[in-house]
Amino acid sequence: MGQVIDKLKELLDSKVILADGSNVAHAQLREDDPSAKLKKLTLTDLDNNVLCLIPDQGRKVTSKNRKPVAVCMSPLFSVTGIHDHNRACDGLLLRENENGKCDLVYIELKSDSPSGYEGQFKSTYCFVRYLYELLEQLCDVKMQIGTERFVVFHTDKNDGKKSVKKRGTRSQARTSNQPDNPDKHIVHDDTKISIFNIF
Repeated sequence: MGQVIDKLKELLDSKVILADGSNVAHAQLREDDPSAKLKKLTLTDLDNNVLCLIPDQGRKVTSKNRKPVAVCMSPLFSVTGIHDHNRACDGLLLRENENGKCDLVYIELKSDSPSGYEGQFKSTYCFVRYLYELLEQLCDVKMQIGTERFVVFHTDKNDGKKSVKKRGTRSQARTSNQPDNPDKHIVHDDTKISIFNIF
């Protein structure tokens, strides 16, 4: 495991860390909305250099008796909802490569005709920049960001077949995309996806 992942595990609350590839080989992203058609997606083939975060779950602030108090990226932020700064995507995969670069995949689970993901991706992207500065300024660790990808997994009202393409080896690099133009893949609920198909 790399230096960046070790420091992130020290900085982040444990409720934000879904899976550490040094301990488990898969991570299960869940959607809590009872009306969602895509409630569960399992990411497989995690390596010891992969950390899976769940920013959407981590932003839920609860009281001592576990009742929801607020949903925000930081208690320093206003919760008026004027901007998307308190939104977050369902999953964030970070893979620290041998060369010290970190590749990132921002993941959102949606039902049919996905929309509303741009603000979630952008806010999480900003959160990563905050982590970048924390690592450098307070932990003396340089996080080099490599490829960043934005991926939406969603169901299809016609119950279409899965569209995730199989990939041969991990050496095939994927290009970056944007929060307003993510890769979209049709899946069924409770699908398993290898991280090699999305990195």
